[in-house]
Amino acid sequence: MKKIIFDLDDTLMMFDNSYLSDYCNIINGTYEDGLRLYKSIGRYEDDAGIYNKKELLDFINNDINTNYTMKVFDDLLRVIGNNCIYFVPDGTKEVLEYLSNKYELYVLTNWFSDCQSERLRNAELLKYFKEVVGADMFKAKPNIDGYLYIIGNTNKEDVIMIGDNVDIDIKGANDSGIKSILADYRNRYPDYDNRITDIKELMDIL
Repeated sequence: MKKIIFDLDDTLMMFDNSYLSDYCNIINGTYEDGLRLYKSIGRYEDDAGIYNKKELLDFINNDINTNYTMKVFDDLLRVIGNNCIYFVPDGTKEVLEYLSNKYELYVLTNWFSDCQSERLRNAELLKYFKEVVGADMFKAKPNIDGYLYIIGNTNKEDVIMIGDNVDIDIKGANDSGIKSILADYRNRYPDYDNRITDIKELMDIL
């Protein structure tokens, strides 16, 4: 093994609905407004090619009939980068310290790379990764372009993906021809063969 690719949300950091309060504060709206914004971003992810801030903003405004400005969107990215960092599974730093001494570590994320890098920096995790590859660089997972970029000239047998989503992270890895481990911390896939339920298990596997 030479390279390990990590998903970010629900793999290195757990998404929590309390994050929606940050959305609400930026748009000066209710919880329902924040939820509508969050779901609209998810719909953009389903249909987007390479992420573009203006295209995403236009999509949101058309999708949920709003008139958010680019300043609002930039403020949202800033707040996400600074605030959405708190739910890091126990043992994550120790695992990344261990793995980074043996392998090159990467993050492959379906969000903007700068914002995700800032989240990792504020959570004191960024130093363990060689690069954060976002959907503003390549088409979002499960598209294989980001995987292939990280794989580079490395033998595919020496690269593994670790992520929480079977239909996105694992599918993309399979389509790319690399191995994968499902991060099933919430025990949603009890019958899945190659999974972990605690990130600390990686220290025994890799």
